[in-house]
Amino acid sequence: MKGFLEETGSLIKDFWYFLINYIFLIWAHTPIIPLTSDTNFPNLHFPEENKNIRLSLFSFYFGEYAFYFMSWSFSEKNFRLLKKLSLSSLEAFNTDDNSPEFKQKISDFRNHISSLNSADLCIEKEALCRKIENDNARINKSDIKLNIYSAIVLAIISIINFKTFISFSFDFSIKNILILLNIYFFINICAIIIQNIKVKGFLTSKIKDLETAQQKDKFYLEQLYYDSYFISEKARLFVSYICRIYDYVQILIIIMVFIFSIGLLNKHPVQYSTNSSEATVITINSENFLNIYSKDRIAFSEVLLELQKNHYSRILILSQKEVSSEIQQKLSLFDRQKIYYLIDNTLSENEIKIIVEE
Repeated sequence: MKGFLEETGSLIKDFWYFLINYIFLIWAHTPIIPLTSDTNFPNLHFPEENKNIRLSLFSFYFGEYAFYFMSWSFSEKNFRLLKKLSLSSLEAFNTDDNSPEFKQKISDFRNHISSLNSADLCIEKEALCRKIENDNARINKSDIKLNIYSAIVLAIISIINFKTFISFSFDFSIKNILILLNIYFFINICAIIIQNIKVKGFLTSKIKDLETAQQKDKFYLEQLYYDSYFISEKARLFVSYICRIYDYVQILIIIMVFIFSIGLLNKHPVQYSTNSSEATVITINSENFLNIYSKDRIAFSEVLLELQKNHYSRILILSQKEVSSEIQQKLSLFDRQKIYYLIDNTLSENEIKIIVEE
């Protein structure tokens, strides 16, 4: 019983951490009032220690670049009107062999191997070669995952985005805001893929330096350590690029689920009457609807007039795509009648059928 309770408690705690981190993930990528971490760029992770937390009024991401407007850094305790961050320029990826940190590491490694015998030097050499091999394998795996994500983005998500964008109308409803966010994050994925291809180069040792060295065995170890250090930084950066793409893919999936859910909720089931009430079908052309003197506009005005007189009990609107916001707005003024909107792919592009039931 005790083991069961401990396992249940662990599962609840893991689920709680999972839920909080997903909230932080979405919050960090929200364009309005995002809570981010300059160190983890940009996600906060719970319960890990988060440094350089930043709260901004607005944010804009373009691949590996982040722009924060009117932001406050809790660690630095300062306000910035504009803060720009780049993933490849973070301090976590040290690519400068003149930095004090790297010089200290080289100095420590020289002191470490200075008193080693030939057998120990061979062991150190094997260890460094194995580390370089493992880091190169991480880079290759990152390239494979990048190709997979590229295929997903270009072959699947792009098609879904195209179909979703077709249903977009400029009335700034919740669905349309989600569509804009969907396109925004899709563009970020494409930008990261391109930026990953153009990732900056990394330093490596030079063979000519080994030719002039006096203690070639120890100097060769220094070169291996030099290469190992920067290849490791390169592998970590490549993995970070893949993690950024993975974050955006997760957010895209969440947004798409919300978009489709809203679309399903808006498709109200049509209840057909069993009584002898008569139904009238009125066909209008959406292109001619813009002309206030057209017969289509006059026919729709007659429908509105009958609605005001409470002559209709139910109205069904059929169209190939979502009807204009103007039509929806005029019909929304009547709350006594039941009004349904349905998509009918058999209709022509500009054809709208209005079925009214008296």
